[in-house]
Formats: sequence, structure tokens, C-alpha cells
Amino acid sequence: MSDLSQLPSQPAPEAGAASLRSALAPAARSRRAAAAPFVWPMPPFAAYPPAEPQREPLTVEIEGRSGNLMSGLLVALEPAAGIARVQVPPDRVSLPMRFDQIRRITLQAPILPLSRREGLPAPAEPLSEAQAQVLEHHPAQPFTVHLAGGGSFGGVTVGHVENEVGLFLFMPLDDRGAVQCSLLPRAAYDRAVLGERLGALLVEEAAVTPAQVEQAMQIQKRSRGQKLGEILVARQIVTPDQLLAALDKQARMPMVRLGEALVALGYLREEQLHEVLGQQVSERVQPLGEVLLERDWVTPQQLRVAMARKMGYPVVNLTTFHPQNEALARLPLETARVLEVLPLVHRAGRLVVAMQDVSRQAVLEQLAELSGCAIAPALAGAGDLKAAIERAYADLPVPVDPEAADTPVATAAATPASTGSTPASADSARSAGEPREAEGHRGGRDHPVQQLLVTLVADAMGKGASAIHIENHPSEDKLWVRLRRDGRMEPHTELPGRWRTGLMARIKSLAELDVAEHRRPQSGRLAFARLMPQHRIELRVTTLPTHGGMEDIVIGLPTRLKALKFEALGLSVPDQERLGALLERPGGGLILGVGPAGSGRTTTLLAELSRLNQPERKIVSLGERLEATLPGVRQIEVDARAGRPMAAALQAVLQADADVIAIDGLRDVDSAQLALEAAAAGRLVLATTTGRNTAEAVQRLLDLGVDRWLLGDTLQAVHAQRLMRRLCSSCRMSRSAREPEIAEWIEGHFHGGHVEAADEAREQLRADWLARHGRDGKLRRYHSAGCERCRGTGLRGRAVAHELMFVSRELRRMIRAGAPAWNLHRQALQEGLRTLRQDAVEKMLAGLVSLDEVRGVCD
Repeated sequence: MSDLSQLPSQPAPEAGAASLRSALAPAARSRRAAAAPFVWPMPPFAAYPPAEPQREPLTVEIEGRSGNLMSGLLVALEPAAGIARVQVPPDRVSLPMRFDQIRRITLQAPILPLSRREGLPAPAEPLSEAQAQVLEHHPAQPFTVHLAGGGSFGGVTVGHVENEVGLFLFMPLDDRGAVQCSLLPRAAYDRAVLGERLGALLVEEAAVTPAQVEQAMQIQKRSRGQKLGEILVARQIVTPDQLLAALDKQARMPMVRLGEALVALGYLREEQLHEVLGQQVSERVQPLGEVLLERDWVTPQQLRVAMARKMGYPVVNLTTFHPQNEALARLPLETARVLEVLPLVHRAGRLVVAMQDVSRQAVLEQLAELSGCAIAPALAGAGDLKAAIERAYADLPVPVDPEAADTPVATAAATPASTGSTPASADSARSAGEPREAEGHRGGRDHPVQQLLVTLVADAMGKGASAIHIENHPSEDKLWVRLRRDGRMEPHTELPGRWRTGLMARIKSLAELDVAEHRRPQSGRLAFARLMPQHRIELRVTTLPTHGGMEDIVIGLPTRLKALKFEALGLSVPDQERLGALLERPGGGLILGVGPAGSGRTTTLLAELSRLNQPERKIVSLGERLEATLPGVRQIEVDARAGRPMAAALQAVLQADADVIAIDGLRDVDSAQLALEAAAAGRLVLATTTGRNTAEAVQRLLDLGVDRWLLGDTLQAVHAQRLMRRLCSSCRMSRSAREPEIAEWIEGHFHGGHVEAADEAREQLRADWLARHGRDGKLRRYHSAGCERCRGTGLRGRAVAHELMFVSRELRRMIRAGAPAWNLHRQALQEGLRTLRQDAVEKMLAGLVSLDEVRGVCD
């Protein structure tokens, strides 16, 4: 089929969606595109669910350029290639159809508003009438589409979305919000008119006669640069007041561009709009509304009227509207202050916020990222927005979001124009644990440099970063800011070189470091409460001198760990049962967790403590930082520089009658020897240390100089792990694995084994994989193309590869004899050890991680 214009004049026989899907689905799944799945837009209102990528073939009706109709399955929409892959019965394969062959694609499945969708969780609190009105705002709007090549058609739509793909209309199916989505590819139409025609409104208002409108339209045909309203005003057919009154009635819902709305309302001239748009194209710095306000071409009130009347946003009276507590909990107070937004209602993944300028797209994107919700903006009406923000958060009966209350989550603001005065030198030394709250109350955070620092820290923590790297690049006269996120470095922003002196000096001053020292590395702690008194967190600050007298600064951010359930660690069933039995086993012993920095050792330790945390046990935990608070666990923070070394703290704990001792960071021989003595005395000791795998961790303790007989007697198990980046479940795809890839997986499984794997063992492994992970008799290779939810990376979250070595009688004998690591590893393999690589391959086969991640982590 080469052209839809050649379709039969009669529509294809109708078939039910279910029967059509069952007949064609097998072939459809076999032809899924390797590109990222297309995300079909939803009506732009809070009443409807967020848009999601297409996962399965969709039943559609397609109208060709000649008007002929057919039914089929839309397997994939590929805007980059300009094609739609469609299956038409009785064919069992999909054919590519070019967009220029298609006039309209209509999805047959209705889109239901949230109020009619089943299985949604009930709101945490009952909705007031005003809140319900915001959630149910879905006005219909008449439209007319002028088709390419002549002709037009019209109807009614509940909002619309227009982008580079084309025009998406949402035709109502009933009076309760159900709509049907139609796509008109961009090549299929010349223009679309949304909203009641201005001439018809003027006639209805008795401001003009039909003959006058017709006369004006004839003039418009000869002068396409003018709009109908301008012609009518110029010819004194209507007064400006009459025109604005008609436009007021026209305001239903078209999602027109802001500039067009201002011109239509008479607030802005066409030439002014073209001038500002030209500036935006060349500079791409400020939103259109901000540029117009700076030039005094429009007033804030005119901007709001345009957004409300011509763009259809609901207007909220802030004086009488009571925001939901659940909505306020989605956004910390400081973020609301910085962005000047007020959360109103949260429902089914959507957060409705009131703001002065709903055209600030960057703010909407940042809100979506920080809150984890789709954002539906509303216009702030009567009442002062800043006062409403303070009043709403002050009226909360309980603190907003305990996690967020300890975590500032502001977002990046515009780069300040100047640094202001040079920061003062370091104040007199005092403990970082005693922040000077008065400084925050005096407005210290209003200093431009401190504003920038607060923004950087809050934005990084909002993205889940573990560190901020501020790096000097004198050759480019810039400061580069990068974040470490999910174990990888990623660019964040660039700052002008003029910020170098002020920002570096201020950070060092706040961290109680020597501001004048640029040649030696320094480290300290910055009490964030000195900038924002409500956030009592500490940041680790390290300076690194570089060439040319410059220095970089690394700011370590506090992690926000939560104690996972032991069952959520991702261990295999046999390993989980054996490790759980060891934790509950009386008689004590040492269980050692190993891995490189950032491998999740502390998270695993917290999960083990959470399992053991019972009233009949006394548990004491020691570490350099308190990553999380566990009720019932006595947690001790050690700091060698402050005179609280690990060995001294552990010696005190040995005399404190503890049942379980957790040590996060076993690094020196004194601490290691004391831990072994505690285990030999019948206490259960859980400790972490650095190491590549289980056998090398044992070798590392022996190299420290601990008693090998004591180690052999007390060691119960060694648990090694690595973190891997998990594939995004929203855009994850798969294809049949190729034979060379399967061979590589099998080779990796047996790599390092104690004997060469025979062909029979390889075939048995393959059969086992097929039985557990196969689909249609084939193994799958998974990948993710990237989507909005993973910010185009294809990765979201972490998975863990585990290796557990349980110490048998033979392994104890070998440890006492001082056997090398490779011998211990060989013996553990013979006893059934599943290596890090083998566990990672299992998670790859299950679709949790990619092959590239397995290679990068375990090679």
C-alpha cells in the first residue's frame, strides 16, 4: 500500500477493538520500533491523567488525504522518520505510511478524566468545592481546521496540543469528560482556528452587522497582514470596548501562544511581537512575558488577562482557596518561596500549582522534576501570592514531608547580575555543629553569592546528587558545576568567571576554612543552617588546589537513606534465606559487607539492622556519618579529628552490654581486632569495608594484621556488592538476543570458574535461562531509548549485584592457614558461590539492567 488515496471508497469492515487486537497483536509485537515509544499527549488540564509512552499497538481509524477511512492497529508512530507503522487486516505485518499520506489518525479508545478512572487511590483528605473545581476544569472549545489543498472541517475539542508532529484534538464523547484523541499531521493542514469566530461573536453582541463583517473579511483577503479585529477598529465599525467585550466571550480554552493572545486582545502590536520574538531566537534567555514586562509594553495585569481569557487557565482566588496538605507536602516551603508558586491540589500523579506567570516553562519543568508529578498550572487570582504561600504553609497542622523538612529543595534561579560585596574573611573558629542561626535571620542568605550557593545545593539535592563539583576553567573564564548522580558525573551548569573569587571565598568562610590558603588542600564542614535556619544539615567541603593558583571545591551532600526492608535488597532466594538465618543465629560472629565507595554497603547494613531491630535486642551503630536514623538503635558518630576515633568508641561499646554492633567503615587494625574480639565474645558484629569481592575482603583483613585464627573462628559470611543503573521501566524495550551475545553471557557466567565448563554445562545453563527468562522460546536483550521520566537517559534508579560467601568448615581452615584470595575464591565456587558477574547477568536477563552496565560494573 503506497498511498492512502488509493484506499477503497468504503470503510474497512468494522471489527471490535478486542477482536482486532487479538488477531493482529502477535505480528504487531514482532515489529515494535526500536526508537523511543511515542508519547501521546493528553488534554492540557489537571482533570486528565499524565501522558505516557505507547506500550502496545493501538486501535485506530485513519483518514487518507482523499477522505477514505480504514481501521487497523497503530504499531508505532515515528515522528523523526515521518511515518506511522500500521497493520491493516487481514495483513499480519505492519506497513510504514508517510505522514503526507494521512489526513487524520483517531484513537478509538476513549480518554477518561481522573474522576472516572478506576483503581486510583483516594485523596488523603476530602476535596473542597474549590479544589474539585480546579481538578474538573475541562472546558470545550469550537475549532475549524483548514486543510492543505483546500477544504476544512470543524467540531468541538477539550483543549488541544500543537507541536512539531502536528495538531492533537480531543473531541468530547459525552458530557462527563470522556474524549477521543485525533492527530492531524502537520503536512495535512494549513491552519487551525480555535475558539468562536470573532465576527460571529460581534454579530451576536449586536456590535456589527453580518454585512459589515463580510466587508471587513474582503479587505482582510487583500491585506493578509491584518487581523479581522484590527480592520474593524480601523474602519470604526466597532469600538475597542466592543471588541474587547466580544473577545471576552471568545475566551474558552484555546492553548494559543501568549504573543498571539496579547495581539488578539489589543494589548500588543504585531510589529512589537515580531521584534521580541526575533530577540528570543537570537538570545534564548528570558520567557516572552518577562521581556514584554521589562520593556513596559504590557502590564502584569494585561499578561494575566491574556493567559486567563485566551489561553484557558483557571483563575484561583487565593484569599478563599484552601490548598490541600497533600499538595503542600509535595513541595518544600523554600522552593515555593523561590519559585513563587503555591501547590493547590494533588491527585493521581498531577500537582496543580498557582503562579503569576504560567508561561514560565522552565519553572514548570523544574517543578515536575522536584515534585515527581505532572504539573498543571493555574493563575493566581485575588490575593497576594507571597502572603498566600506563607499562610498556607504556616497553617499546616503537622510539618510538611519529614524528609523534605530536613532537605532544602529549591531550584536554579536566574544567574544574578553581580556578586555584590566581597565576602568577609573566615569568622572565629567554632564548631560546625553549632550554626549561628542569627545570621540566617539577619538575611544572610539574601547575599547574591549565598543565594547562588543555596540554589546550587538545593537543586543538586532535588536531583538526588551526592556531591557538587565546582571546577575552575581559567582559559574559558568560567566555573563549571557538575553533579555526581547515581555514581556518575553529569554537567549541571556554567557560571561566569566573575563569580570565582566571591563564591569560593564564601564557601570556605562558611566551612571555617582558611580563605587565604590556595596551595594546600583543606576540608571542613558547612552548617547549612547558617544560610537557612530551618534546614539543620551539614555539608562536607573539600578544596583541591589546581594549576595557576586556582582551586576546585567539592561539596559532599548528605544522603537521604531510608532503611530498606531486608527482603527488598534484591538477593536471590537461597542467599536471602541463608543470610537471614545467620542474622538470627545465636552465638554471634562477624558478617562483613564489602564493596567500593558508592556501592550501597551502608544501605545494606541499614536493611540488616532494620531486620534485627527488636525490643529484646540492644543494637549500637558506629560510623563517621549518620546516614539515617533508626528508632531503637543507639547511633554513635565517630570523628578522629575531633578526638573520637573508631577504636576508642568501639572499646566503649564493648563494655556497654550490646547484643548487636554495627560498624560502618572498618579501616584500621585496632578497630578490626576489637570487632573480632566482640564477635568471639558472642556478639553479632556487622561491619563494612572496602574491597572488590568476597575473597579479597578476607585477604584485606589479613593484610591489616588481624589474628588469622580469630578471623577464621568468627567470620560467618562476606557480602560483596555493586550498584548498577537500572533501565527506565517507562521506555524499556527488548529484542531477541543474538547468538554471539548469548555466547558472551554464558562465557561471562563461567568466567573465573574452578574448572572449564563443559558443553553440557553450557547447554544446561542456557536451558535454565530460557525457562526462567525466555519469551517465545528466545532470550531477550533489553535496552531503553530514553523518555521524559528518565530525562532521556534511558536509566532510572539502581539495581544491586550481590556476591555472598558463607564460611564453611573448609574455608575456616584455609583462612587460619593464611590461604591467598584466589584459593579462597576457588573453594567458594566449588561450594556454590554465585559471583557478582553471575548475579549481574541474572538481573540483565530479567530486564533490570543493560548488558553495557554489566560489562562496566563487573569487568
